[in-house]
Amino acid sequence: MAFLNILSQAVAPTGLWSELILNVFSFVGNYGWRIVLFTICLKLVLSPLDIFQRYKARKNQLIMLKIKPQMDKLQKMYGDDPRVLSQKQMELNKKAGISYFSSCLPAIVTLVVFMTLLFMGLQPISQYQNFRQYELLYGTYTQYCNDELVEQRYQELYPQMYDESLAEAESKRPEIRAAEVEALKEEIGQKAYDDVMAQKTDDMTDQQIDELEKQATAAKNQALNDFIAEQHTAEIDERTEKAIIETAENAIRQTALSQLREVAQTEVFNEYEQDGKGSFLWVKNIWNADVLWTAPINSASQFKNNIGDYGTNYKKAGLESADELAAMLSEYDNVMAKLLNDPEYNKTNGYMILPILTILLSVGMQILSYRQQKDSGQVTAQSAGMTKTMLFVMPVLMGYFAFSYTAAFSLYLVMNYLVSLLISVISTLVIKIADKKTQHNLETAVQSYGRPDFSDRKDNNASSNNNTGKITATSTNRQRKNNSKKE
Repeated sequence: MAFLNILSQAVAPTGLWSELILNVFSFVGNYGWRIVLFTICLKLVLSPLDIFQRYKARKNQLIMLKIKPQMDKLQKMYGDDPRVLSQKQMELNKKAGISYFSSCLPAIVTLVVFMTLLFMGLQPISQYQNFRQYELLYGTYTQYCNDELVEQRYQELYPQMYDESLAEAESKRPEIRAAEVEALKEEIGQKAYDDVMAQKTDDMTDQQIDELEKQATAAKNQALNDFIAEQHTAEIDERTEKAIIETAENAIRQTALSQLREVAQTEVFNEYEQDGKGSFLWVKNIWNADVLWTAPINSASQFKNNIGDYGTNYKKAGLESADELAAMLSEYDNVMAKLLNDPEYNKTNGYMILPILTILLSVGMQILSYRQQKDSGQVTAQSAGMTKTMLFVMPVLMGYFAFSYTAAFSLYLVMNYLVSLLISVISTLVIKIADKKTQHNLETAVQSYGRPDFSDRKDNNASSNNNTGKITATSTNRQRKNNSKKE
């Protein structure tokens, strides 16, 4: 349960991976370099496991050399029966102290880290960052273009625009007056009708209701006739003046909204460029894939796909209602209009450098791993086919991840492979130096103690005679013991 709790914290947008990448390394402004530094530190933390794996592999190799005569003997005895041969070899390996599980443990840990980073780390972080970035840009946009602030903004423009708008509205006075007359007639007629129908009760029969409706219709017609005969000039004039003002203000509002939208889009564009945290070297947006067929700025449909549950769950998005989330998403094209139409951001997001590097480094790592396993005796006749298959499968799988997911994840893969290769090369050199030192010490010992010293022949001869005497005495004693046993 404790492990599950830790894992649940790691997968949350504000959990372990997010804290490490977004907060712990926040002193590095650019997200790409944060991921580089994060990957190096993570690999260094896990490097003891790699060293342990190499140590166990080397230990297994030495044991294999030691028991090789026994293995050859088993091969001669059970070579015709692969099943029995494999069983006998496993028994011998177990007896000799060879453990393949311990050497596989670091690989298992690395796989767990990889899977959590992919599906529970960098991918959710990418969705989170895409949404949060748009949320900030949306906030900048609505500072100019939301309904309440538009009123305030157009009032600032009112002195410049009011006269023209009012003159245009005044020119439409006859049309506006006629519309207000018809509206007033409708209001008066509908009021007369409603006054009569207010007499309707639940206990009335259908016939009584029909009669009441006839009376209401007659009252409405009478009210319309009275309207024509009565003087409503003052009321009509008041309504007409109010309508003219509203027409002028609406015209001002539309003009102001158009101007303010351009200002807001420019502010959004500038804020996005000034941020610059999401770019990395040749990649314009690290939260999109480093490929030729993806632009730095997503279309509305692509954006909704790239933010995952943030586009459907307002609580996860940190908003108060689903309507607020829907309003945000509905304005995407307006908010991002200048970015979407900018030639620089319509180009490709990357040149597939990171995915290609991922594939090449994966091939290199698989070849190096295969050679190390082969040298340590971990590659048997039964496992050779599987090992060679992995030489093809792993690069293809990693390439798929690199092309399909974000450049942030591709960057992690590349840095992980580079650091792994460096650690592997260094550990290999250390092992070779240790082997050479061991061999040198052995040769030195042979030269120092394994050859007679001809400068002191008397002592050597005496020593030889003494040793010979000891050997003879020992042989005599053994013979006596054997004779006594026979008796």
